[in-house]
Amino acid sequence: MRRFLPVGAVLFSLSLVLAACGDDDGGGNGNGDGDVTEENGDATDEDMGGDGDGALSEDEYIDAANEICAEGNEELDALSEDFTPADEDEAIEFIIDELLPLVQDQVDQIRDLDGPEDITEEVNELLDETEQVLEDIADDPEAAFSGDDPFADVAPELTDLGLTECGE
Repeated sequence: MRRFLPVGAVLFSLSLVLAACGDDDGGGNGNGDGDVTEENGDATDEDMGGDGDGALSEDEYIDAANEICAEGNEELDALSEDFTPADEDEAIEFIIDELLPLVQDQVDQIRDLDGPEDITEEVNELLDETEQVLEDIADDPEAAFSGDDPFADVAPELTDLGLTECGE
């Protein structure tokens, strides 16, 4: 019988690469305009030191992304803590139905940050790579059991950019 330890490795990898707040409604303040305010506990660019009228500074952008990742790491840890699959099919279902959508949401939240063009372009390239990994896992979820970290190339690059919570 195949052991499911690699599922834990995938969970660990996913939680270290990209994470997000647990806001299942896509963020916002509940009024449908997509603005994030203190009403739901999420930081606005004003909360992060911005002026509320445009792009975050590079430091603010990095801090906001790291905050998203730190909160998401906790959420992914909580998901994986009690997960013990009965068989490989259940593990694959969990990866496809729970983990991949959660990480995609995290990618989307980081993309939504209004940061300086130079770092945003670099981060978006890494987010593109991350989305390719997610696609690869969705196309061949059994590969997640190989024991290899599917994010081994992306994580160090995120860390190098200062997104330490995202690329630990």
